[in-house]
Amino acid sequence: MIGMLLSLLLYAEPSSGPAAGQSPSPAERYGELARDWREYVDRSTKEAAEATTDEAKKRFSEENLRITHATGARALQIARDHPDDPAALDSLLWVVHQGYAPETGEAWKLLTSDHVESERLAQACRDTRRCVAGDPALIEKFLREVTARNPHREVKGQACFALAVFLNFRVEVIRLMATSPEDRARWRSMLKTPENLSLYEQQPGDLEREAEGLYRRVVEEYADLVDVRGRRLGDRAKGELNEMGDLGVGKTAPEIEGEDAEGRKFKLSDYRGKVVVLTFSGDWCGPCRAMYPAERELVVKLKDRPFALLGVNTDESRDVLRRSIESGEVTWRCWWDGAPGGPITLAWGIEAFPTIYVLDHRGVIRQRGEAGEKLEAMVDALLKECEETPPKP
Repeated sequence: MIGMLLSLLLYAEPSSGPAAGQSPSPAERYGELARDWREYVDRSTKEAAEATTDEAKKRFSEENLRITHATGARALQIARDHPDDPAALDSLLWVVHQGYAPETGEAWKLLTSDHVESERLAQACRDTRRCVAGDPALIEKFLREVTARNPHREVKGQACFALAVFLNFRVEVIRLMATSPEDRARWRSMLKTPENLSLYEQQPGDLEREAEGLYRRVVEEYADLVDVRGRRLGDRAKGELNEMGDLGVGKTAPEIEGEDAEGRKFKLSDYRGKVVVLTFSGDWCGPCRAMYPAERELVVKLKDRPFALLGVNTDESRDVLRRSIESGEVTWRCWWDGAPGGPITLAWGIEAFPTIYVLDHRGVIRQRGEAGEKLEAMVDALLKECEETPPKP
């Protein structure tokens, strides 16, 4: 929670306020909102650190949500009252950056109707990743309109890449919903409206082809643009194209070659002949750390069978990986990739952490994205297949 609060950015500095007897200007209203929010972030950072009990954490979470919604409502009112003033755009950008419903829905609508040609929409295009479950129909319309109509190359390129990511993510969800009744019910409960639900009833092949075309356009026209971490969009798009073309189920996994925590080189092909669970994770990632106990159990359970758990570690410091190994949190061999956008992660087109692949003893990808019981069931099936395969003469 502390990290989230510290990461929230505002788009304008507070003004000095209106003169006595005058109504505040739009800029002054937004400046007051910005000042109030900064004061809240400073105060709540201390309060979050002091909330040590479950009851205190619940109260803090509820208060944070209430204040964020109230601030979002203030921002939307500024945009409604003064649609042609720069403060309207400041306010709408603030709302979508927070990524909270219900305010974000109207904010995306107003950005699309009133500001689609602005040169300040690059960050909003990146922020679409925060809201994929809440307002996908509105976000898709925003990205399509910006890609088609915005005259500024930076914004247009960011929108093109964001739209490709957005469509490709939907492909994965549609396929997940088709194979898992539990996931289908969960996503339907989040999507709610008929407009949103209809997006997830489309043909995944059509969406995948459109996403592929958008990624190729990024490589051809916007390769030099960078994301918030300084990674070139062209490199990221190439990684996504590689993932779509060469990293699907049934394809032989491409080689990975790199160094472990101690600087020793090793390759994925060194483990040919074993069933491999390959994870992309890092100590910085809470859900990744939550998987560590189950991964340790799997390593112990299968230590005498042709199995290997391998990791691609994305912590920025190699020392973090070393400490995880020394403490016994990580008991499997890892490539150290240097960052969430390191060369291995980039080549494999990894956008979400953790990401899991299961490879059979021939190095063929047999499953992607599953954890828990589904992962163990696949590993058990592949181990039987491996052990029953007669050795080559």
